[in-house]
Amino acid sequence: QWIAFNAMDASLPYFSTSIWMVRADGSEPTRVTSGGFDVEPVFSPDSSQIAFTRIVENGDEDHPQVNSLHVVNTDGTGLREVLPARAGLEHPDWSPDGKWLGFNIDPDSRQLADSGALLAVRPDGKALHVLRARTADLGFFKIAWSPDGKRLLMGCFEPVAKPWGMDG
Repeated sequence: QWIAFNAMDASLPYFSTSIWMVRADGSEPTRVTSGGFDVEPVFSPDSSQIAFTRIVENGDEDHPQVNSLHVVNTDGTGLREVLPARAGLEHPDWSPDGKWLGFNIDPDSRQLADSGALLAVRPDGKALHVLRARTADLGFFKIAWSPDGKRLLMGCFEPVAKPWGMDG
């Protein structure tokens, strides 16, 4: 029924993006956050909350982007930081039961601790742990939970692509 998205807020005197919601038919646009650089919104399974990342520092070729993880109620109240700013934190997603937030650390930034790993944390910021660590050959990104929460789908990042048919 609702779509969450991030959009630039031209009414503010500085550049920022806010989390917005709109009905699927395009009616009732509603700003949920303001004053930050908020991106990658995702609804909780019961649609009462939205998790998102807040860009704290833009990245460049030599430095990864620094983001914090936040949750807000869909009416804009109850904004809270789940995890403080961390280099490479990206792509949050809720577990189907709403008890976990999964995310990854940028697999292209190998100098970072947990680069290419999938992590999970409780929405209150507790119990942070690695779900799937980077392997020798692959980093992971963009976590997605199966409907029953027992399996994960993720993108795989191979830092040095090998030609097809080559063993090493």
